[in-house]
Amino acid sequence: MTRFLGPFAEAERTVEVLAQVRARGLPVARHDLVVDHDHATGVVDWNLGASRGDRLFALIQTRIDREWFVRATDADPVETAAAVHLDEILAHRIAPATLRLYWAHWMLRQLTWAVRSTPPDVVDWHLDMIETRLA
Repeated sequence: MTRFLGPFAEAERTVEVLAQVRARGLPVARHDLVVDHDHATGVVDWNLGASRGDRLFALIQTRIDREWFVRATDADPVETAAAVHLDEILAHRIAPATLRLYWAHWMLRQLTWAVRSTPPDVVDWHLDMIETRLA
């Protein structure tokens, strides 16, 4: 189920797009699009990252997702700034021992996927990231 939180006109248009996507047999992830005064203010992705419990735990996955952009040859400065900002939030709000546990959980999950599904250079940066986060 997908809920749309925003103006009715945009909700109707979104329903039409989702119907077209589903008609083609494509998967639709469960998400909420949050809109305030006709501007998207956020997307809650219930498929990857968001979870029950400590909301900061989910930010680790969001931070890992930023790493793809940071490691790109044409790194996006906005994504790099977002990654730095997330690192600051995580370091400020989570006790160091807990933060290492959170990183260990998410990075081992990511590494398992990377080893099976990505080229060696991607596995290398996952290992680099694990080593720096658990140091």
